[in-house]
Amino acid sequence: MKEQKSNKDFQKLTTVTSIKHLNKLNSIILSQNKIIDNINRKFTICLKRMKDNYSRKINMVHKCAYIYIFHYIQFKS
Repeated sequence: MKEQKSNKDFQKLTTVTSIKHLNKLNSIILSQNKIIDNINRKFTICLKRMKDNYSRKINMVHKCAYIYIFHYIQFKS
């Protein structure tokens, strides 16, 4: 009887310890996910800025090319 109670106490202790350990692991994973989400958000913002800057640069080059072609045609005529 005493051994059986001791075994139950041990099982209870290991169960509680396992649950606490799983909770800690879960907390770590949640923290890592928040960090990854933050990195992804910043990366996405950076990519959008790069795309916008690149689009502006392409538009400027197109405008310069059109102006150059326009002046070339004007002076050639």
